[in-house]
Amino acid sequence: MSYLLQSPTYISLFCEIPPEPGCGGEAVLVANREFQREINPEVKDKFKRLGIRHTHVYPSRTKDTYLSWQEVLEVDDRESAERVMINKGFSYQWHPDGSIAYWYHLPATRPHHSTGEEIWFNQVQSNASYFRSHPRWMDADIPDHMMPFHTYYGDGSAVDPNVIRHIRSVEWKHAVGMQPQKGDLLFLDNMLVQHGRLGYVGKRRLLVTLMSGL
Repeated sequence: MSYLLQSPTYISLFCEIPPEPGCGGEAVLVANREFQREINPEVKDKFKRLGIRHTHVYPSRTKDTYLSWQEVLEVDDRESAERVMINKGFSYQWHPDGSIAYWYHLPATRPHHSTGEEIWFNQVQSNASYFRSHPRWMDADIPDHMMPFHTYYGDGSAVDPNVIRHIRSVEWKHAVGMQPQKGDLLFLDNMLVQHGRLGYVGKRRLLVTLMSGL
């Protein structure tokens, strides 16, 4: 959740219903200190200098393609949506089809809440290239800037695909997987441990708690 203006300090995940054996759903964890040591210094320095621009595009609920801006912004009309954008300091643009695009800037690194050390804390990987391999989107004839989300350098320039591949490859190199069992509790420092999950079939239910300022 490093793509948010205010991210949780800690995250807890309680496994209420684990997936059946062989059905996927493994939790994936990455130790952020180890991960950031192996990022190419030139790549890291450029992101630290320019920051990251996150962009989002959401259709009106009249479209059945993705989450609508009414659902995401929790408003029903354009005037209210624009107030949300202005209050958050976002830039935005309405498209003729009723969808809205908005964007904002975040740093690539942030000081750790306890130690003050500089931590690579961002989601530049939330890039349109993600959708190019997603079953629902891989054949869609949609330009990058119209995908549900995309990332740029903070000055609006494009991030080289090789840079995204480099970051993802280092991330997977340090990733470990575990299959949560019923009753397991996973408690994470959100800045020091990246987390995600693999796809699954059938039932799986984890209860999530987000905490800040502890």
